[in-house]
Formats: sequence, C-alpha cells, structure tokens
Amino acid sequence: MSSSSRAEERGASASDNIALVCETLVREILKATTSANALEAGLALARIRQHSELAVVTAPVGPVATATSSASEQCYRLIFDSMIEGFALFETVLLPEPATMDFRFLALNPALERLLGLKRDEILGRLLHAVLPQLEERWLERFRQVATSGLAAFFEDHSQVLQRDASISVFCPAAGQLAVLIEDISERKRIEEERRASEERFRTLTALAPVGVFLTDAEGHCHYVNEKWQEMSGVTASEAVGVNWLATVHPADRERVASHWKAVPAEHGVVGLEYRLQKKPDGYNTWIYGIAAPLRAADGQVTGYIGIQLDITNRKEADQKRLASENQLQQAQKLESLGALAGGIAHDFNNLLMAILGNVDLSLRELPPQAPMRAYLSDAEKAARRAAELCKQMLAYSGKGRFVVERVNLTEMINAMARMLEVSISKKIVLRYQLAANLPSVEADVPQMQQIIMNLVGNAAEAIDVGGGFVTISTGVMDCDSDFLNTTWLRQDLPAGTYVYIEVQDTGCGMTAEVQRRLFDPFFSTKFTGRGLGLAAVLGIVRGHKGSIKVESAPNRGSTFRVLLPALPVETVKLLINDPVKKLWHGSGTILLVDDEETVRTLSRQMLERLGFNCLTAANGIEALRIFQAHAGEIAAVLLDLSMPRMDGEQAFYQLQQIKPDVRVILSSGYDLPNIAQRFQGKGIAGFIHKPYELDLLADTLRTVLAANTPAPLLESAAGSTTSDTEP
Repeated sequence: MSSSSRAEERGASASDNIALVCETLVREILKATTSANALEAGLALARIRQHSELAVVTAPVGPVATATSSASEQCYRLIFDSMIEGFALFETVLLPEPATMDFRFLALNPALERLLGLKRDEILGRLLHAVLPQLEERWLERFRQVATSGLAAFFEDHSQVLQRDASISVFCPAAGQLAVLIEDISERKRIEEERRASEERFRTLTALAPVGVFLTDAEGHCHYVNEKWQEMSGVTASEAVGVNWLATVHPADRERVASHWKAVPAEHGVVGLEYRLQKKPDGYNTWIYGIAAPLRAADGQVTGYIGIQLDITNRKEADQKRLASENQLQQAQKLESLGALAGGIAHDFNNLLMAILGNVDLSLRELPPQAPMRAYLSDAEKAARRAAELCKQMLAYSGKGRFVVERVNLTEMINAMARMLEVSISKKIVLRYQLAANLPSVEADVPQMQQIIMNLVGNAAEAIDVGGGFVTISTGVMDCDSDFLNTTWLRQDLPAGTYVYIEVQDTGCGMTAEVQRRLFDPFFSTKFTGRGLGLAAVLGIVRGHKGSIKVESAPNRGSTFRVLLPALPVETVKLLINDPVKKLWHGSGTILLVDDEETVRTLSRQMLERLGFNCLTAANGIEALRIFQAHAGEIAAVLLDLSMPRMDGEQAFYQLQQIKPDVRVILSSGYDLPNIAQRFQGKGIAGFIHKPYELDLLADTLRTVLAANTPAPLLESAAGSTTSDTEP
C-alpha cells in the first residue's frame, strides 16, 4: 500500500487518528529545543514504551496487516485512554462570518473530559468556540498561528475558564488538523509559588536580621550570604558564593572551628562556638558567636548547612577591659603591699645599721693604726654600707626614697654619664645613643635618674649573650593618651599629656610573658647571683616621680624599657628652642628620596633641600633603580621607604647594592625596628629613621651616615635613627 493511501485510510478511521496522533505527538515533542519540552517528550516516550514493545510505529504489509493494525490500535487506545495529560484532535474550520478560524473536535481522551468537566458526547463534532466560548483569546491566537505556520508551539499560562494553570503543547499532526496536549500544572505552580514566597520571606528576614546568615552545600561551600554576613566578614556575596565559608575564619581558630563544624551532623541539632573572623583590610578583628545546623533530605542525608553569626566583638572587648581592670587593681594592690613591706623593712634595717656603723666608726677611732682588729672592723663597715645601699633600693621601690628634685634635661644628663656607661658593660656590646635635641625638662632627682639608667643598661647588657649585640639609649618626647598609659606599669591615676622618655633597648634574649608579670617584684631575679632589687628600685623611683614604665619584650626578640616622666610646661624651655635654625646642621650633595606617598615625598624633599641637599624623588623601587643608574655617581645616599607597591624597599635595596656595592641606604618605615633589624643585620644598611620624623632627626641621621667612610651597621632602635655611635 502506498504512503498516500495509508494517510487517507488513517484520516477515515478514528482509531487510526488516535494512532497517528500518539506517534506524531512523540516525534513532534522530541523536536523541542528546550530542556523542559525535552523532558516532556521523554516522559511521553517512556509511557509509550511501557505499554508497547514497539519503539517506532511502522505500517505492516502482507497478510498479517490486519492483525498487526488491530494490535497497534489496542496499544494506542490504551495509551490514549491512560494519559494523564488532556488531549484533543481538531480539524481546522474557516468561518465566513466573521472571517476567522475555528477548530472542530475530532477526538479527545478521558483526561480532557475530566479537565473540561464535560462528556465526550457533549464535545465531539462541535467547534471549540461553542464548547468553550470564554476561552482566552491569546490561546486561540496561538492555536491559529500553529495551524497557519505548521510550527509547533509550547507555552504555560493560566486559564480563567479552566480555573487552573496549564502547560500546552500545540502541533499539526496532519494537514488541516491541530493537536493540543494540555497538562494541569496548577499543583506544581502552587508549590513553586509557595517556594518562591518562602524564599522571598527568607531573604527578607535575613536581609533585616542583625546577624550574619549563610547557606552552604554539604561540603561547606556558600551559595547564599546575607548583607550582615558580608559586612562582618568583609567578603562580598559574589566573592563568597562557591567558596568554603571556613576561609573567612581567622587562621588561628580555623582548625578548631572546622572540627566543630564536622561534628554538627552527629549532634542532630545546633552547635555554638566562639571564634574570630579574618581581619579586614582596616585591621579590625571581629569576634563571632556562630551557630550551625544541618539541612537534611527526606532520607536524612545532609544536603547542606545553615549558619548564623552573631557579632560579639563589643562583649569580648568589654570582657577584656574588665579583666585588664581587675589585673590592674590586683597589680596595684600587690605593689602597694610589697612597697609597704619593703619600706618598713628598710626603715627598721636602717635603724639597726646606724647602730652598727656608729659603733664600728667609734671603735676604729679608738684603735691605733697598727691594731690587728682594724682589718676586721673595716670589713664589717664595708658590709654594713652595702646593706645600707640595699636599704636605699628597698626605699626607692616603696616610693619613699629621698629625692632632691631639680629641673633636669635627660639628654644632657645621659651625655654626661656616657663614659661611665661605656666602661660598665662588655666591650663586645655596642652602645648607641639616640638623644633628642631640645628636650623639655623634667623635675627629677639626678642621682635617682642615673640609678635608673645604670640599672636598665646593666640589665640590657646582661641579657645579651657572649657573642655581642647592641644596647640603644634614646630620649624623646611624646603625647600619651589614657589608652596608651593603660598599657604601662603604674598606670593608675596618670593624667594624659606630654611625657619625656628614656628608652633602653637591647638585642638580647628577651623575656617570656611569665617573667614580665613578675619583672618588678622585689627579690625576683632570673640571674644566678641577682638579688632582684634593681628593677624593683627602678619602679619605685619612677613611681616617686609620678611617671610610668612601658615594657615590650618577647623571647629571642630583645627587650625595650621606656621610662615616662611628666614634661614641664613648654614655657620653661623656650630659651632652648628660640632659634633652632641657627643650630641646624647642613650638608651638600644629592639624595635619592624613594617613597610611594606623595605627601611624604613632598615634605621630605623640602626638608632635604632646607638641609642643603639636591633631591631626586621616586615613587617606587622600579623608578628608583632607573634614576639611580642614571645618577649613581652623584647620589650621596638613598632615603628608602620599606613598604611600597610593585617593588618594595627590601627588593630595591638589594638591586641598588648590585649597581653600587658601597651605596649608603637609610631605611624609612612606620614599623618598629626590631623586626627590620633582624632582616637586615649585617647586610650593609647605613641607617634607619622611624616615621614620623622631624627635621632635627633627619639632619642627625644624615650627618651620622655621611660622616662614615663605609656603610654603618643597621641602627637598633624603633624610635628613629642614630644620633651618635659609640663603641665601648
């Protein structure tokens, strides 16, 4: 039988029409370009294959054609009647009045009957407009477009007539025919709408919540974070999605948090933990109380997690301040108690020693010069005088020592005792000075101040091993606010204001936190032969002068002791600073100034020019190398910033040395020097100047560096560059 004959026979038989529609339905839908339509086609094909072993409908030939056709008809009728989608086959009808197109029902399945709420007899042979007169015009227009073009169409829409949401597939199975497949998706739409509304409520709630909220997959990779979480972590939503949330946790806390996170599923509930987040670019460190709970599928399998983060930084800071306040109170009470004890003992011992020394003195006066007993009494007198010195130290610790107060310039006082300091320490230790000019005066007892310096320098020297090292003595002035004073010893009741300081820094063994806690206790010493009264006396002297002490130390990092004393009003030192320009040192030559901050370059260039130098400037290490290569012969020194983009100061320094090995480089940085010193020790750095620096300090630094014949060792101070360099 020819192909055209088979088509005519199918058109004449309703059963054959059903078969044609089912076959064409699958073939047409499989042509769909969207994943949703492809899924529909796959489901339809699966249903066909479930009810028939024939994957492709073919026309039988020969004597068995009738039997095969009957089997095919039964197969398709079963499929047609069991479809969950409503199906209708129409023939297109052109209406003259008005000129339009309508559709007459040729076939429909039970699912469509249920969908329309009508019986088959009420529908078959009637026009679509007559059966559903209120059907949406937009649906009819889509049907007409498909009938006219022959191109299948797929769309989802809501019908007021049908009172449901529907997914509609429309195609032409044969010329003059239109097939419509309608799936009721009202329940799916309802679920989707509920899910959308739920997600919208969730997002609105989390957007307004004062806590950070994030959702992750089972491995902890974020797929949602709210604005508060982004604010706390410093990570944007685009940066967070797809990244494991543990990356935002502070490295020191990450392992602890990860172990708790892994334990969440076993807890079958929430797990709370305190931890820190990574520091933001501004250095702010956020403390978090985090709560996590697993999200599970119907089978109990963990599919993800929800986490909530509460910012407890203020609470943590309040706790730390409370603990610090309690420690301050305990320390003050301990010092007061020990001071009272030491003062009482010293007072009583002095009374006893007075009797001993007085009687010894009288005895010596009565004995003839050659008497054998004189030697014994002289030894007793020496021992008693050493005991008297110990009593003085105990009185100094108690703050009740005898002070003869006068106006003192600490820089001048240290200059006067320089020789005594040099001979008091090992020759393997280099003693350096950074003494500020025009230092405000303080009210102090000179012998007591000298005792402070001798004790601090002696301790610094003893902390350095036999291989040698550096001890740096500095003076300066600083404005101290209450926050800074609260980090010092004797901090209670100290007023904020201007303080003059003496600083002694060493490159020795440093101290542990435990040693620092007991540092000023009487009779505590880490030395084998120490009595533990030197630093106790220093603390007492400083307390008696209404000052304080700042101590910074760490094992193998050296120690820094800064003694703070209240500065006298500026009016008392006006004569000393009346005309500083006349005393300012001047040099000559060319200085290469390298700094990435334009304001620093401008100010430093003006300073250098005022000191008599020509100045070449560079904004980074790469530019500095280019300028230095062009002017290496005329550049006397390089003032080099340590922290710069593209090429930092350390990299630039090594490159400069390759160009000119004897180049004089003065490092400049806002960071403290001890760490820098360890990196550049023995590398040929000529000096170091601490930001911010003033003209006098810059002049002193350049004068020291340019006066040397070869590059000097790195200067060991965090306060600025060296003003003099003395080897014992």
